[in-house]
Amino acid sequence: MGLLRRRRPEPAAGPPDPALLELAEAIIRSGFVDRADAVEMVRDQSGLGESDPGPAAAVDRAWHDRTVEQQTWSGSGDHDRLAAAFAHLGRQGVVARMNFTCCQNCGTDEIDDERTPDPGGGQYPWREWAYTFFHQQDAERLGDVPAVLFLSYSAFRASPRLDPALLQAARAGDEDARRRVRVATDTEVGTIVATALRDHGLTVEWDGDPDDRIRVLVTDWRKPLPS
Repeated sequence: MGLLRRRRPEPAAGPPDPALLELAEAIIRSGFVDRADAVEMVRDQSGLGESDPGPAAAVDRAWHDRTVEQQTWSGSGDHDRLAAAFAHLGRQGVVARMNFTCCQNCGTDEIDDERTPDPGGGQYPWREWAYTFFHQQDAERLGDVPAVLFLSYSAFRASPRLDPALLQAARAGDEDARRRVRVATDTEVGTIVATALRDHGLTVEWDGDPDDRIRVLVTDWRKPLPS
């Protein structure tokens, strides 16, 4: 059985190119990129060809050093706090996803598919009514901590806590009512998300404007590398 045990990557022989190593460290630090993708990203960003061993050597060294560093971690970092906040939001009916899709447009297009069916939900057959996420381009900022993580948020449906008369007017086609429903609903979602983040020890910047993304100040990310 010992022969089948997966071994931690060892650094390549000889020191890697310092510039490539710095690039590799920044790429893997978010904790969302696996080793193979990291090599390709270093190769693409450095303009080196497939036959050049430099990118793989740099990722090997960065991966090894980060793995060793992880052994020294204790207590909760910002990743743990965000994960706990997102789990809390999930229990409140808010889909919360990290590193979700490549960009903002794809995220808002695809987040609907993350809802959980609720057979007893009536006309709205889903357990979740709102969402928040950060996408892969946002996650890349985590390679250089301190960083600012931007969270998108909105709702799949109008807040059930709004005035029924306002909701009825919006359904009837009143454009001002529709705008007010959107603003009130998104403001409520943003408040729920920002409160959960703060309650879990994260530093949040958001002034209550539903057209602004929520800013999370990250100083201690510490997400483990993919296994």
